[in-house]
Amino acid sequence: MQESAGDDATLQRARASVAKLTKLTEQLLALSRAGERMPDGDAVLLRELFDTFAADDVTITGSADVTIRGDESLIVALAENAIANARQHGGGRVRVDVGEEGAEVTVDIRDDGQGVREQDRERLFEPFVRGSQLRGGHGIGLALIAHVARAHGGSARFLAADRGAHLRITFPAWQPRERV
Repeated sequence: MQESAGDDATLQRARASVAKLTKLTEQLLALSRAGERMPDGDAVLLRELFDTFAADDVTITGSADVTIRGDESLIVALAENAIANARQHGGGRVRVDVGEEGAEVTVDIRDDGQGVREQDRERLFEPFVRGSQLRGGHGIGLALIAHVARAHGGSARFLAADRGAHLRITFPAWQPRERV
């Protein structure tokens, strides 16, 4: 039996739907795992982790030796969602800067999009909430980011920006103990 072009298109749509549902399921599972404070976990070099997401439209800058402790798979999910969100709603370049301010590690993610309205900044981190001016998505990505950050002793929030959106994610800095 010979497949028609219509069958091929139907198969492609089905595969795309399965991929979206798989991604959604992975996000929901990560969100459920990040509900409480994480144990110490592994040492995670944040700049190195974010560098894996560098692309033509994503620039990563900052200190190479910034380290936190935590669940690396959850931190990867956080990074992936933060960059995907900025790409989807940013309309252009995404800039990520990893730094350290005293005992706090900061990850600043900026885009060139329409930004986030002040009245939406806090509620967008609630599960299944989407921005009033935004389309697409399930309202899980930012909730996941906030839950993972909190589970690691940090936070996620939108800061005021002259242009586009500015998402700041913080974590407690970690320094390995030196042997005596």
